[in-house]
Amino acid sequence: MEKIFNIHNLVKVKIDSKNPSLMRDVLCQLYEFEIFSCLTDEVFDVRIFDYQSRPKLPCPLVVSKYYYYQSGVIDIPEEMFCANLVSRPIDVYCKHFALPVNFLIGLAFMRKNHALMHAAAVSFDGVNYLFPAFGGVGKTTAIAKIIDHGGKLFGDDLIIVNSHEMFAYPIDFSVYPYHLKVLPIKSSFVAGKLKMAKRLDSIAGFLAKFDFLPVRLAKKAIGYLSPPLVNVPPRDIFGANCLARRGVPQKILYLERKALPGDEIIVGKIAASDLAIKAANIMFHEWNQAMRIMYVYSALSGFSMKKIFGDILSMYEEIFSRGDCYSLTIPDEITDQKYQDELIDLMKKIK
Repeated sequence: MEKIFNIHNLVKVKIDSKNPSLMRDVLCQLYEFEIFSCLTDEVFDVRIFDYQSRPKLPCPLVVSKYYYYQSGVIDIPEEMFCANLVSRPIDVYCKHFALPVNFLIGLAFMRKNHALMHAAAVSFDGVNYLFPAFGGVGKTTAIAKIIDHGGKLFGDDLIIVNSHEMFAYPIDFSVYPYHLKVLPIKSSFVAGKLKMAKRLDSIAGFLAKFDFLPVRLAKKAIGYLSPPLVNVPPRDIFGANCLARRGVPQKILYLERKALPGDEIIVGKIAASDLAIKAANIMFHEWNQAMRIMYVYSALSGFSMKKIFGDILSMYEEIFSRGDCYSLTIPDEITDQKYQDELIDLMKKIK
């Protein structure tokens, strides 16, 4: 099966695979950008194929009998992953993504003087807000209430930026049953699926008190029937008209959590250069899965992760310098409701 994606006319991606899990991983990232068009191979920036169709390396350099390298191509048979990351287009052959999909997309964006940023972003009340943060800090909780109050979503987890502008990158939300009280899910099918998962989790919690064969079998069956999360496109959560497309970030709010007394959000200013370093390190932290392979690849091919980091850092600092940068410290014990209400009040004050 072949699918084609056009990301803001900046990066074009093709996947040609018979592997449903590989296709699913790509669609979770690029669902909003799928197009139905015939494009020639010359226009693609990233091409993804099944591992079986990888190029043969007649005389590869062998590293620890694990990595095989020749002319820009690295092949890792044990992981069924093969790629040429210095070619144009970037070519990837795999059974599963040993390098994250968004890392591969990010490399293509760097060639176009754009970058991915680990952040949420919304347009609210005439102002564009950007929220760089580590995962788990509360980006999803923050933007849920904002969009429910009429905001538009650029993205919940990743945003495309250049030196002066940001573009939407609305990947699927990873939704757990506990998100039911936070996210205003519009799709009755998705809401029903999550409610069922919540009920099954409750049953599994009750059965955990017992340990004999029928109960163990029942727990296994519940685990099979109740996946830990559901990948949901933003439109199924917030409705058909929830998305923004592009804009200049005017307010940059760096989110962090701390174990603080009380439940008040602490607000301070932060320099664009300091925030750029934090955001670049967060992005590389998100790509930690890629680093083991990439450092080997860099040693073999001359590809420079140091240059990638420097280019991202420079781009982040320039775009942050165009807006007002704030640091928001969120008490670890604050309730979701209070967090959402305080954040919206704060956004109105600094507008």
